[in-house]
Amino acid sequence: MTILIKERDQQARGSIWEKVFLALLHKTVNTHPWKLSTFERSLTFTTEMEKPCCSHKRHDSGAAQSPVLMDHSTITNLAESAFPEPLYGNVTWQTLLSRPDTLTDSMCAGLATCPPEGFLSLHQHTQAEIYYILSGTGSVEIDGKRHAVSGGSILWIPGDAVHGVFCGPGETLHWLYVFPEARFEDIVYRFQEPIKSKL
Repeated sequence: MTILIKERDQQARGSIWEKVFLALLHKTVNTHPWKLSTFERSLTFTTEMEKPCCSHKRHDSGAAQSPVLMDHSTITNLAESAFPEPLYGNVTWQTLLSRPDTLTDSMCAGLATCPPEGFLSLHQHTQAEIYYILSGTGSVEIDGKRHAVSGGSILWIPGDAVHGVFCGPGETLHWLYVFPEARFEDIVYRFQEPIKSKL
């Protein structure tokens, strides 16, 4: 059992753990030149079992975060979205994780598809993004450089990097995208002048 030092925790002051720790501290001070005096009086203690676990807390309300599981049939039945303006591209996507539809915080994710001779116009957003290519072939342009991608490729796209997706004839690209935001609607796409696939 680990004894941790906490300041200004009146609840633990005078507990058996404080007495044990101070006894050990006094025993050790004979061989270590530590200064105790006022420092000793400011210590209070808690055990590891008493320490709250932060890894399961939600950032918004403090309530315990629950895992989210979505099976294949649920994903298959999710509605597809598309850009209202064709100049932005003819990519379609399904939002998998995004508040308030899913009780997830800190990340959102979805599946995107680029059809043959299709494109997602060059754009940027403040948040970094991850692409994991599920299947197909195509290219992803990032800050003026084109990268050929295929199933199994992964890309990390820095925040504010100008990027887009392009497929040539006979190519279709499917990928998973992930953002470090709880809500997909908080991702603000800033589009450049649209260009189509050069492949």
